[in-house]
Amino acid sequence: MKYSQTVVTGFLFFFISTFGFFNLDAQAAESSETFFGKINKVKLYSDRAEIYREINLSTPNNNIRIGPFPEKLVPNSLRILSNENSSVVVTNIQLERVFESKFISQPIQKQNNLVKNIQYQINELKDSLSVYEDQIKFIESIQGTVTREGTPPGLEYWNSVLNFKSTKGKTTREQRRKLILQIEGEQDRLENETKKLNKMMADSKKGHYVANLDIQASGTNQQRLGFSYQIRNAGWRPTYHLQANTNTKKITLSYFGEIDQNTGEDWENVSLELSTGQPSRGTQPPKLYPWVVDFPKPMMLKSRSGAAAMDSMVMEESNNFSAAMPKTQVVQSGTSYTFQIPKSQTIPAGTRKFRALIVKEILESEIAYTVTPKISQRVFLNAKLKNTSNFHLLPRQSDIYLDGSFTGRHWMKNTAPGKELELGLGTDDSIHVERKLIKKDDGGEGFFGQDERARYIFEIKLNNFKKQPIKLTLKDQLPLPYHEDIEVKINRIDPKADKKDKQNILTWVLELDPGEKKTVHLDFQVEYPEGKNVSGL
Repeated sequence: MKYSQTVVTGFLFFFISTFGFFNLDAQAAESSETFFGKINKVKLYSDRAEIYREINLSTPNNNIRIGPFPEKLVPNSLRILSNENSSVVVTNIQLERVFESKFISQPIQKQNNLVKNIQYQINELKDSLSVYEDQIKFIESIQGTVTREGTPPGLEYWNSVLNFKSTKGKTTREQRRKLILQIEGEQDRLENETKKLNKMMADSKKGHYVANLDIQASGTNQQRLGFSYQIRNAGWRPTYHLQANTNTKKITLSYFGEIDQNTGEDWENVSLELSTGQPSRGTQPPKLYPWVVDFPKPMMLKSRSGAAAMDSMVMEESNNFSAAMPKTQVVQSGTSYTFQIPKSQTIPAGTRKFRALIVKEILESEIAYTVTPKISQRVFLNAKLKNTSNFHLLPRQSDIYLDGSFTGRHWMKNTAPGKELELGLGTDDSIHVERKLIKKDDGGEGFFGQDERARYIFEIKLNNFKKQPIKLTLKDQLPLPYHEDIEVKINRIDPKADKKDKQNILTWVLELDPGEKKTVHLDFQVEYPEGKNVSGL
């Protein structure tokens, strides 16, 4: 019976300490006519969150208080939301800063309750430990007694005593050792959670905001009043998973919103929206100031007092001129997008890197191989695709998976719906490319014996070890002369390059069947006047 009372008492303490402050706060709110309601929607920006709440008004009070708003509230962001079905009209709003003797932050309250519960469990374990200590003392104090006839007990009695002391003593000591280890573990846990609580309290304040509203309500029925406010220490950023399939030529794009939430409020079963808008960037375009062109002022030698006056005049003129110079500003172009997450989300305060799936889309792509063996003989796989989704892709690193294997990371560029983009999918070791210098002649004579020349012969060998045909873009180059007396002459390019641009960059588009080998020959020479030194060769 004693054990069951202890269990019931512990359960009641845990229940009250964990959930009781909500009821106490609710009762206090009712007694002081302070309302706050439940969060039903959260709209996240990159640097803040906009919280939407709704309260029920059962009586047509002339004045109500809503709050407490967390300390990270943006003070001028409180808005009363209009509702066509509501007859409540708010005439005045006054925001008040309040300081309390305790923290109102839900994470701090929960952490504080957790610390209290751990301490309570440690106390219970110590009580049980003291019971085992008493039992061990009693077992050790058992001694033999004489019978009524005054004779010492027999062998059977002593065997029973020794058996009791050995068996019961062993199990009791074993339970005591387990309790000691359990107490030590809970004490370590208490120390860690207490440090966490102290850190949370050091980073927070006991201040909060309360809003006083003057309202008018025409009806006596229960009315709903919605309001929103912005709060800092929250935001989101995009993150991507890209899975490319070389057989189907398709790319699966998983677009996530990665969320940080340290507002001091828990978001439970809320409707979540992610906005690409960035309020911190401002809304006005930069102003273009006159581009002033003038002759420099002549320097005049003055006396010390005259020089000081000159310095003062120059400084004043400089200050006036700098005030007219344009300041660096970043202007958001185009309209922002809002992503509505289909399922309700629960994100407790203190959460970091919470990922909410925005969309999972399968995109058609054109996959091509590219190699520049003069720089690297590795063959790179690239994909060209179009953003056929309705979602704006924001700049961010993305994880790339090729045929189920992680290949690296790629920087996703700003890509609006309908815009094309290119992705680097990594290297493919099943395609071998080797570039060799076959011959190099320095200082030989040109064709007519009047110039010197440097001749180069390269071979580029390609081998496709894949089981399917591929299309490969090969890039190499010829020297680019920067003087009219330097001439580059081609002896042999086989096969002929598909393209040569103004920078003398050569491009071949080659097709290789499974197991096929190809060789590209590149033979050229650079001619220049005799006795001249040419850099770059």
